[in-house]
Amino acid sequence: MTERININKENLIWAIARAGFNLDKFLEENLSVAAWIDGNKQPTIKQLENFAHKVSVPFGYLFLEKHPKEVIPITFFRTKRNHHPFYLNIYDTVLMIQRRQDWVSEQKKEDGCDQLDFIGKFTTDSSLEEVVNYVRGLLDYSPNWAFDKKDQGEAVRKLTQVVENVGCFVSFLTQVGNQPKRKIAVDDCRGFALCDAYAPFIFINNADSNTAQVFTLFHEFAHLLLGQSAGDGNGNSEDNEVEKFCDEVAGNLLVDGKLLCHQWSHYSKDCVRLGHKFRVSPLVIAYRALENTLITEDEYWMYYRIYNKKPIPEKQRSNGGDSYRTAVKRLGYSFLIYIRNAVKSNRLLYSDAYALTGYHGDMFERLIGNRRNKCKG
Repeated sequence: MTERININKENLIWAIARAGFNLDKFLEENLSVAAWIDGNKQPTIKQLENFAHKVSVPFGYLFLEKHPKEVIPITFFRTKRNHHPFYLNIYDTVLMIQRRQDWVSEQKKEDGCDQLDFIGKFTTDSSLEEVVNYVRGLLDYSPNWAFDKKDQGEAVRKLTQVVENVGCFVSFLTQVGNQPKRKIAVDDCRGFALCDAYAPFIFINNADSNTAQVFTLFHEFAHLLLGQSAGDGNGNSEDNEVEKFCDEVAGNLLVDGKLLCHQWSHYSKDCVRLGHKFRVSPLVIAYRALENTLITEDEYWMYYRIYNKKPIPEKQRSNGGDSYRTAVKRLGYSFLIYIRNAVKSNRLLYSDAYALTGYHGDMFERLIGNRRNKCKG
């Protein structure tokens, strides 16, 4: 006889809400769960396990008398207030990257590495010119960085490389780990930074457009300059000095004022064409044009309203794809270097490496040993 479990229906309702589902719609689509909640039937262990997997909740949580208080452990700016207050996919992604960060940070401390000088070097009261000049020197980054890039994809790759070269770890994800059904919406999160003096991590939503990724990368890097962990959604910009600082640093790094003024008439004051030239969005060009008195505030806000009526452009994707390259981009080149070297020097067990990366078997072996791996330790 099949054993059935007397489960507290409140735990089921809590788990559904925690995952961000609409309760009524979920129950309409999952009649067996509705029967459990109504008390007409009891689930088996296997059915409960399937339910836990569906709503991405640890199985043991379904039997707790008191639910754990789960809060995303970093501040998120520009969130849309009408959305669900708890973003489970973001929460799990932050925790996943924090585990990677903790491991790398301990490795670097054991190796006697120095703390990174740029972490927390500035405050929101710092001179913008001083910050921008410092970052250009640190990254060996010229104001006309974008002009020789063949396309937006190359621009993202180049900027990622220069940020990783100074000690950051950058991951591009569209989902929670390797779970394709758990997408991270661009509306909810464009990126976040996890600050650590030894191992700062930056997450970029790979579903976002390449122009947005470029800005997000430098915006999150600016959070590291302030020595803080923070995330960025896609809501209206709030009157916040931290976000203003990070936006100004990113905007000035990506679009140099003197260069923009020089190019303004040559490109017939066309923000779209200038966006292609500087490898940023037209709205970034418009804002920098406003800051350099090339347009009026009324003109900027008119352009802002027009631009923001458009849906967020997501990158066009093919049906196929190189799973190896995707895995490397998800993990980040720098992180993969540490994993590879730790495994090969017997400082990290394979089982722990599998847990940290989410990969195992042939793909993991390829990531740490195949000659086509671009990582060089």
